[in-house]
Amino acid sequence: MATFCACLLISYAVAIGAEQRRPSLDKDFERFVAEKRELAQQLGKLHAVSVPPLIWKFFDAVQSNNWQAASNAFYKIEPGTGRHGGRAWVPLTLWGPIHDTFGAYEVVNSWNIGLVHRFGNAIIRTIPPGSLYFGGTDAGRFVVSFLSESHSQGRPFFAITQNALADGAYLDYLRDMYGTNLWIPAIEDSQRAFQDYLFDVQVRTANNRLLEGESVKIVNGRAQVSGLISVMKINETLARMIVENNSSREVYLEESFPMQDLYGQSLPHGLIFQVKHQPLNEIPLLAIETDRKFWTDQCQELLGGPVKQDTSVRNLCSWSELVFLHPESKRFEGNRDYVKDAQAPQYYSQCRSAIAGYYHWWAKKLGGSATELLERESDYAHRQAIALSPFNPVVIVRYTDFLLENRRTNDAKILIQTSLRIGPEKHMEVDSEILKAALEKLRLQSKQLLSLGQ
Repeated sequence: MATFCACLLISYAVAIGAEQRRPSLDKDFERFVAEKRELAQQLGKLHAVSVPPLIWKFFDAVQSNNWQAASNAFYKIEPGTGRHGGRAWVPLTLWGPIHDTFGAYEVVNSWNIGLVHRFGNAIIRTIPPGSLYFGGTDAGRFVVSFLSESHSQGRPFFAITQNALADGAYLDYLRDMYGTNLWIPAIEDSQRAFQDYLFDVQVRTANNRLLEGESVKIVNGRAQVSGLISVMKINETLARMIVENNSSREVYLEESFPMQDLYGQSLPHGLIFQVKHQPLNEIPLLAIETDRKFWTDQCQELLGGPVKQDTSVRNLCSWSELVFLHPESKRFEGNRDYVKDAQAPQYYSQCRSAIAGYYHWWAKKLGGSATELLERESDYAHRQAIALSPFNPVVIVRYTDFLLENRRTNDAKILIQTSLRIGPEKHMEVDSEILKAALEKLRLQSKQLLSLGQ
């Protein structure tokens, strides 16, 4: 009996020791979690709803840096996956601070923390106080949120995501945080955005101009839409409304899904875009040169500068395969933490790919003598995006489409085959609808190009 008790005591001591050895939270994230916990309490009082105990258990787990307990609690709370068959079982008015906290915790738990700060601060320090910022990707949204002085109070700027604007509960959350300082769409604005999209999609259906991946059925003369593309088109309309109705504030946007309706009033701004309140007639040459220098410096610091303006796709792919399959290679002169990280390459590459797509859009819009310059700039930006992540399927697909449009079939074939050899699933979690669709398209394009025998 004494031996059994001693074993229990030893086991308990080991467990306590393991708990004490759990790494401490990043200080900025720790402050953010405390702020969101307080906000959840404030929202409960504001809306006269009871806060379920599991929510406090969730925050306790995050604050003690217990990933397993926090994620278990989160997925029990999450609307659509909770214990009540997909119905929200906690008041939706409390969902915002929980989601923000877990989104940021996922980033902190999966990234090299030095790279997290590097990415977020590269955005934050370029945005003037009092501005409005749209964060599109998980990194662009959650990293910027938790590194801000106060996300809940909009300091130094108001940070929202364009990806959730079609969600009424998210708009309510924004009103709770920023309603007295920002114009936020009301229910009737959301309904109008949806109706505008339905009208537009019916016209485009009749003219055979649907977007790739856009799902529309006409039933009894009415359009029924579904899927990510449709939701993002509605989000795009609501984002434009927010820009137009907050005309006194500077606006910045980090892209996840291309919002081409805003390209005509946007300029490259480091990792992101600045969205002007009036349309532009052209992209100033200084803006292009500044953008090129910024990304050349980024590639130099992160990768050792492997991409020059005359670097071929074949040479780029050879370098990528060497470095990302063998990051210990002595030929690599960049940041080894970066090439070994599971997240950072995805987001840096996506930011650069967004700007490449933007240049391509402007090349088509302007035509004439501007086309050659902007297409060359787009090509260079695409190759930099590939160097930053030769396994991000979204980035590969975007450049592949560019190459095929310009009849560079052999370059497209080399690019796709290299990416699939490096293996997206080996380097990142291909878990989102966007990433899965892009990877499926890559595999299909690979088969089609191989069948050409080129």
